[in-house]
Amino acid sequence: GGLGSFEENRVFKNVRAGIRVETDADPIFTKNEVFDGKSHGIVVSRSGKGTFEENTIENNAQAGIEVQIQGAPKFNKNLVRNGKRDGIHVHNRGLGTFEDNEIHGNAFAGVNVENLGNPEMTKNRIHDGLKYGVLVHNSGEGKFSGNEMNANKDFGISVESGANPNFVQNRIYCGATSGICVHDNGKGVFTNNEIYENKVA
Repeated sequence: GGLGSFEENRVFKNVRAGIRVETDADPIFTKNEVFDGKSHGIVVSRSGKGTFEENTIENNAQAGIEVQIQGAPKFNKNLVRNGKRDGIHVHNRGLGTFEDNEIHGNAFAGVNVENLGNPEMTKNRIHDGLKYGVLVHNSGEGKFSGNEMNANKDFGISVESGANPNFVQNRIYCGATSGICVHDNGKGVFTNNEIYENKVA
């Protein structure tokens, strides 16, 4: 697969994904700006990997980060904001580890997991979304530990339509509606989370 190191580039106003990583490629992206794309900011697909650190991903028309089809990237300390769809979308058996990222101001979900997507999300701050903090649906999975979901306009966490995630030691607070909503055959394991100061139950 392709390697390479990409640092302090500006990737913007592309018709398709600003950055695409696939077929076992494992590059390193550090301190890049990926913005104003007409589609996704970053796509990792078809067993692509990659390490992404301290990048700013903002104002893209589709998900800021999309992971699918056994993509397994590492995202650490990135800023994912003000997207016109999801901040992060993991689906179609996408994987990946996401740690210590700032995800805010996205139009749909800060993090959207579906169709057997199974990411590991640790110590991220997911806030001020225009809809959900985290949405896990359509048989999505995922392990969420030590994250903060706050000040989102809809549910801090919504689990629905056969999804089965695991949430451990997260803080869900100051949301405009319920902190957590499990509905429409949603499942999941919730352990030692703190849910407080949400406007509805």
